Amino acid sequence: MSLKTRILTFGATAITLVGLSAGVASASTATISTTGPNSVNWVQFVYSLNWFSSNTNSLGVNNINNQTATTGNARVSRNTIAGSAVTGNAGNNNTSTTVATVVNTPNGSVNLVTPNDTATIVLTGPNSNNWVQTTNTASVVTTNTNVVGVNNLSSQNSSSGNATVNNNTTGDSAVSGSVNNINSSNTTVTVAN
Repeated sequence: MSLKTRILTFGATAITLVGLSAGVASASTATISTTGPNSVNWVQFVYSLNWFSSNTNSLGVNNINNQTATTGNARVSRNTIAGSAVTGNAGNNNTSTTVATVVNTPNGSVNLVTPNDTATIVLTGPNSNNWVQTTNTASVVTTNTNVVGVNNLSSQNSSSGNATVNNNTTGDSAVSGSVNNINSSNTTVTVAN
């Protein structure tokens, strides 16, 4: 915040400009006196605030999962009395959890606070023109740029082997194992400016 004080006196004219710098909230006092007849007297309080804030956030999440599960082959052959041929189970399981949080807060308050100022114009004589003026301006510019990219890729392959019972006098069963793929991805991205 800026506040400027200016006193200009020329001829029968008196001008006072009062201003406040950033972070100062004290009151100002301006006095114009004994300027004589036909004088022009002006007291001006000017308060201004210029606030610039810029935030740039880039978040990238890349979860890549490649899995392969394979069971072997089971074969029972060329026996008089054969048992069972059983292959095992094949499975893949993947869990990805990503949490990204970005919070940008300003470094201070963005308030234009004006103090209680006092302006006094006395003994200016007849036919004088006297003014007291207060001007408050505030300019706030905030730029937020957020780039968020999330890529969750799960590539899974499961294969169960062959179970074969053949060329036996008597044979039992042939059982191939089960195949299972499970994938879970939880991504939470929060950006607060």
